[in-house]
Amino acid sequence: MTFDPEVVARFRARWRILNGAIVVTTGLLSLSFLPWPEEHASLFGKLLMGVIVVTVVPVLVVWRCPRCHKYLGGAASARACPACGVPLVAPPGGDL
Repeated sequence: MTFDPEVVARFRARWRILNGAIVVTTGLLSLSFLPWPEEHASLFGKLLMGVIVVTVVPVLVVWRCPRCHKYLGGAASARACPACGVPLVAPPGGDL
């Protein structure tokens, strides 16, 4: 496949959303290290379930190829879509 700057730009935006979800999740999970009173255990359990949703939903919805819309899976550092082969990053020396 040939290089398409629009696909690369859309992939970068999706990558930023995914990284934002990871940062939010890490921040929320860090709350688990705080000393929680036992009467707030139910709230803490709900908070952790929310953390899972905050992480999983963006991954499933956003982490797709901008061209073929196939799920990218664990291809966080992939340079091309494993399904359609479209380049997801600019070629060396090419800037957007």
